[in-house]
Amino acid sequence: MVGHRAWIVTIVVPDGTGKSTLASMLVADLESVGASVIHQHYRPNMFLRKKSEVASTTQPHNMSTHGRTQQWIKIAITLVDVFVGVRLARRRCDVLLIERGWWDQYVDPQRYRLDAGAKGLIASLSR
Repeated sequence: MVGHRAWIVTIVVPDGTGKSTLASMLVADLESVGASVIHQHYRPNMFLRKKSEVASTTQPHNMSTHGRTQQWIKIAITLVDVFVGVRLARRRCDVLLIERGWWDQYVDPQRYRLDAGAKGLIASLSR
């Protein structure tokens, strides 16, 4: 079935509610019936791959927000990354499973070191 446009499933819920557990179960169930699944966390990472950012993973809410320019650049790179990355990934699988996704920046802007203005920009771009 690979070669067509895949279904996209995005899991966006608060921390500690079982996103990874649910994602693992979905992947196992889908693969058991022969579906090709790509499982991504947050975004495709087509651009600016991070080597390691321990603080944002283990203590995401303890960091101060980025400056306005850095926030807008980060949002723009993420938007292009998601737009291009999702389109490419959809051609290589039956189901694209994304934990958090682009929308998590709106749901939890502090995790991504964004302020209220950036949250408004994300809301506008998501329409």
